[in-house]
Amino acid sequence: MEERIEFIEKKALPLNLPYKLYFVYDDGSKVNQGVYGSLECAEQDKKKYESEIGTRHSNGRILKTITILWGNGNEI
Repeated sequence: MEERIEFIEKKALPLNLPYKLYFVYDDGSKVNQGVYGSLECAEQDKKKYESEIGTRHSNGRILKTITILWGNGNEI
């Protein structure tokens, strides 16, 4: 079975990794910030970005929250 691949930050990562980190902006849009093989890694990056909550990003939107999704979109 061929494995689907997504390119993030110039690295090939399998899409079936269980944890995904999303930025949620003030307009309701969500941006996948990365995929992780462990909850610990996803939580480390979430903590790294938490200081950006409430700031305007280069895309012109304000970061409202950061969330980790597991599996088929279940929020942790």
